[in-house]
Amino acid sequence: QLPRPPELFTWTSEPGHLYLHEVPGRELQIWMKDTNNEWQSVCVGVSHPTLVSHCLTLLPSGAPSWVTKKTVETYVGRSRVCHISLSSLNVQ
Repeated sequence: QLPRPPELFTWTSEPGHLYLHEVPGRELQIWMKDTNNEWQSVCVGVSHPTLVSHCLTLLPSGAPSWVTKKTVETYVGRSRVCHISLSSLNVQ
């Protein structure tokens, strides 16, 4: 588990950018750059810092995606379940 994204990545990022890190056999760590230029540890469902109508989701492939909250409501309404294969992610 990492305490924060690597320094090399931090200087090129903007609010809403994500850094994903797979902890082998355990979990996926997700950080999002906020409007104060700070990394925040986040989970699926967090609101985008500048696109307030968007929130974070993971696609069935495991790729992160910012979608509208209305889209998430539609997924939930249809009882859509996404199975995430961490091995399919290209994370560092």
